[in-house]
Amino acid sequence: MNNKKGGTLYSPKLSEELVRNLYKIAQAKGISMTKLVNNIVADAIRNVRVEVRMVCETAQDSKEVYIIADNDSFPEQTEV
Repeated sequence: MNNKKGGTLYSPKLSEELVRNLYKIAQAKGISMTKLVNNIVADAIRNVRVEVRMVCETAQDSKEVYIIADNDSFPEQTEV
């Protein structure tokens, strides 16, 4: 899968135990595993606000940093 910048997006590998449990849940609900996982992830991130900021360490060196805004704690930062 490619992103908007032409690079490849990371696709995480789920543990076999999670896949087995997701399979059983999807079968019990009568839906595909893809639909089940999409619903679970969508619910989990629905209220998460992510901001992208440029951080300049020097005049020549800058990078994007993702900030997860959380009202209960300091923002969590992840370098790109």
